[in-house]
Formats: sequence, C-alpha cells, structure tokens
Amino acid sequence: MDLDFKKILIAVDDSPFSERAVQTGYRLAHATEGEVTLIHVIDITLAAGDMMSGAFAPELLQSVKDSGAKLLADITARYAQDVPTRVLMPEDRPVQGILKIAAEWQPHLIVLGTHGRTGLEHLLMGSVAEQVVRKATCPVLVVPKP
Repeated sequence: MDLDFKKILIAVDDSPFSERAVQTGYRLAHATEGEVTLIHVIDITLAAGDMMSGAFAPELLQSVKDSGAKLLADITARYAQDVPTRVLMPEDRPVQGILKIAAEWQPHLIVLGTHGRTGLEHLLMGSVAEQVVRKATCPVLVVPKP
C-alpha cells in the first residue's frame, strides 16, 4: 500500500472531536505536500424540521447550512494557509455523503474523528466512522477523542 497521502479527505462536524481530525489531516497534508478536501455533510435527516418547536424544514435547513459554512470557513482560516483546500457541503446522510465524495475525488486517505459512543448510545446512534471504515475503498484514519 502506498502511504504517500497526497489527496486527503477530512470529514468534519461541529463537535470538538472533529478538531483533532482536522489537525491530524492537515499535519499529514503538510508532511506529504498534499491537498485537502474538507467536507461537512448537511445531514438531511436532521434538517427535516421539528414540528414541536415550530421550526420547519426551510428555516431549519438554512440555519444548518449557515452553521456548516461558518464551520468550514473557520477551519480553512486556521489550517489551510499552505495547503490547497477544496471545501464541500453536500446535503445527504453523513456516511453516504462522505462515501459519495470519496468515490468522486478518489482520495488516498479519509480522516475523521469519532465521538466514542458506546453501549446503548452507540446502538441507537450508530457510528459514522465505523460505517465509513467498513465501506470506504481507501484507507481511513479515525482520530479518537482525547
């Protein structure tokens, strides 16, 4: 296996666990003089709206998009100075969105963080990292929570 990771896909969400994945992914990109595609998937299942709170899909979806755009802008401002970086924000389920972009861009490595859920929470929520590891066609680096 070639370990010269020139194309690195970093998947982020708005959790502190993503911060470590971003740091790790950009360190690798610097070391290999590589490029990064930074992806934040707008989870369509969360953007469907919440009838109880009075938030309907269009307003909620725009709020989620605005938050995602700010997250990506903050990350690129802090880490992408010397690394060619492409930013994507597809609307999909997280696993499917990451895998679709990976299939299109053909990265040498996918980097993402893990929430470290266990027990019932893991059973109910699942693990994006676990599913990406199982289904990706390239190496996946899962950066654990501290």
